[in-house]
Amino acid sequence: MTILCLLVVPMVILTAMNFKESSGALEKTYITSLTEVNESVTSMVEMSFNGYELGLIQTSMNGNVKAAATKDEDDQWLLNVLKSYTETYSQSLMVYIGLEDGRFISYPSVELPEDYDARMRDWYTSAMESDCFIWTDVYVDAIGKTTVTGAIPVYDNNNQRIGVLATDMALSGISKGISTIRVGDNGYVFAVNPEGKMIAHSDESLLGSMVPVEEIRLATT
Repeated sequence: MTILCLLVVPMVILTAMNFKESSGALEKTYITSLTEVNESVTSMVEMSFNGYELGLIQTSMNGNVKAAATKDEDDQWLLNVLKSYTETYSQSLMVYIGLEDGRFISYPSVELPEDYDARMRDWYTSAMESDCFIWTDVYVDAIGKTTVTGAIPVYDNNNQRIGVLATDMALSGISKGISTIRVGDNGYVFAVNPEGKMIAHSDESLLGSMVPVEEIRLATT
């Protein structure tokens, strides 16, 4: 179950107070148009997240991943499975598995501090506590990309939990996908998560910033 819900808010909706100056029929047509755009973009963004989620769930059930606890960090069969995920899902910056024995296996490989312990990271503990697929909050990664992490517990063939499989998903791809959508002459859309953090916007510098969603709702009702 994903913890990332999506709300798409057309910027042009901020001019809703001007509806009072137009006819009721025009107002109704305009609201209908905004609603259709809202639903369309929401569906598009949700489908993107759902695709990455389903792909990671399927990868977690791969035999090589389920046997990860018995494999070395350079096991080619396991790395090929992880590589395949990044090739299928282009916005996946990296896919990795943290194991209960403290090991960390990733594709592509990364240099980590000696004291790095995946078992102490939020993506690991949240997936373990939820015992299901989760999305983390929005954050900026070590190379400056605004990212969310999807993670799911991994079980071996004896149904013993051995660790957590995760992927870092760049939000820039979704932003590019909605950047061409226009509402009227000057309006555009963006997407926020339930906490009000921007997850898609044509101006990628705004990703991760807070949006006063409730204030916007109140101002346009």
